[in-house]
Amino acid sequence: MAGAAIPEQTSKRSYVPRAEGRILLVNATIDLLRELPFPDVTVRRIAEDSGLNVRAIVNIFGSQQGLFVAVARELGDRFAAMMASLPADQIQFTLLFNEDVVLRTRLVSWLIGQGADPQDFKVESEFQVSQTFMARHQPGTATEAQAWLFAQILQYIGEGFIMFGDAHDRRPGDLAGAAILLGRIRDELPRLAEGISFGE
Repeated sequence: MAGAAIPEQTSKRSYVPRAEGRILLVNATIDLLRELPFPDVTVRRIAEDSGLNVRAIVNIFGSQQGLFVAVARELGDRFAAMMASLPADQIQFTLLFNEDVVLRTRLVSWLIGQGADPQDFKVESEFQVSQTFMARHQPGTATEAQAWLFAQILQYIGEGFIMFGDAHDRRPGDLAGAAILLGRIRDELPRLAEGISFGE
């Protein structure tokens, strides 16, 4: 993908400001990724749906992969903003399976499978969805290091479930039960972490 040539296309719009073009391309790509198998989301289709020229992708993002990296970041940012806007009593573990998180996880996994560098999708800790979740749910007695480690575990569980949940036998109610169990672990985190050395 990274080395693929981008085909020429006649522009539908002669000029749009860079910031507007970025928004149009990211939004069109997200819509297409929700609708089509990932391999079918081509630069030509993205340009067509955004109303822009294919060259806009190169000019703004450098490549199709650069656009997909921007999409992954946008999906993470949208979820983090949504979490930050919710009252604490409305934040549940099941939100980690929000449609933006699911799409981001599947997209990143697919791109890495296509040979993309995983470091391209690494985000700063404050944008990680699990970190956003823990910031709203950290027990008063848990240390920052304990909360951080639990957030990482939570992230791995969520991503694993999104990618491989359909490949396992699962009974109705298992996800809800797992959410309750994780909530109890979170609440007991300071006690459970006694005697464990954390990289503070």
